[in-house]
Amino acid sequence: MTSLLDLFSPLIDAFVEKVAQRARQLAEEAQPHYYSRAEVADLLHISMPTLHAMVNAGVLKPEKVGRRVLFAAQAVDDGLRDGSLRKSTWTKRKGGLR
Repeated sequence: MTSLLDLFSPLIDAFVEKVAQRARQLAEEAQPHYYSRAEVADLLHISMPTLHAMVNAGVLKPEKVGRRVLFAAQAVDDGLRDGSLRKSTWTKRKGGLR
């Protein structure tokens, strides 16, 4: 019996570690992530007034979390990924997308 346990012990330890790692990953994903206004402006390479104009035009939707104005990280990341939040597609003069 002990030889069988010694044989499978590394496999069991690896399995337990994988399950624990996946549980940590799921717990991290379950918590909402937010960017501050400064972080979003930095990610988009825009100024704060341009960010404010984008919010007023409805391109970005902020969320109030307590007393802070934050942006959902998922929405910003998706906009960066699909190209809808690129600076080259935004013009402040026209107040919207080109």
